[in-house]
Amino acid sequence: MVAVQDQPHEASVNLQPAGAQTSVSVIVLNWNGAAVLPRCLDALQAQTFGDFEVLVLDNASTDGSVDEVELRWPGFRLVQFERNLGFSLANNRGARLARGQWLVFLNNDAFPRPDWLECLLEATLAWPGFSFFASRLVYASNPNRVQSAGDVCNISGFAWSRGNGFPVTAGIPRVYRGIQPMRRGGHVLASGFS
Repeated sequence: MVAVQDQPHEASVNLQPAGAQTSVSVIVLNWNGAAVLPRCLDALQAQTFGDFEVLVLDNASTDGSVDEVELRWPGFRLVQFERNLGFSLANNRGARLARGQWLVFLNNDAFPRPDWLECLLEATLAWPGFSFFASRLVYASNPNRVQSAGDVCNISGFAWSRGNGFPVTAGIPRVYRGIQPMRRGGHVLASGFS
């Protein structure tokens, strides 16, 4: 890897012309995710929605988890950092490198269904006045139970996952106004993650 003091090294072929904008940039942050990253990237490769790019950000993994990213997923961009920048800084760097109108931050241990991006983009069209959206997450070990349908925060700052532990059939919407994807302007206005 070649990197200059905390500057990312892009180690992939870019399939879009310089400056081209895509609808969605999916930003996947990885750190030692050899056990989960391949399944995550396979799920992204299987999406029914086609106008998106994937940026795989690696926080100086030591487990070889990104060694085959370019070979197995040649259309995805791999960005490697020389040290672990942490969640916020690494995702902020990814947002600056992204070309999409919408920024989607996906954990490397999330395995979206093939219609996931399509459903998220349908929500952005259905509610054009909103800039943040979230997905309903289910437990990988128990897909009949909701892990989160977005985070909720009360006036005193106490936060919790909406719908945690409820059955998937409980009527919690698959997509609702929340925190993912994020319109590019919203991320910039909020000065990124902190």
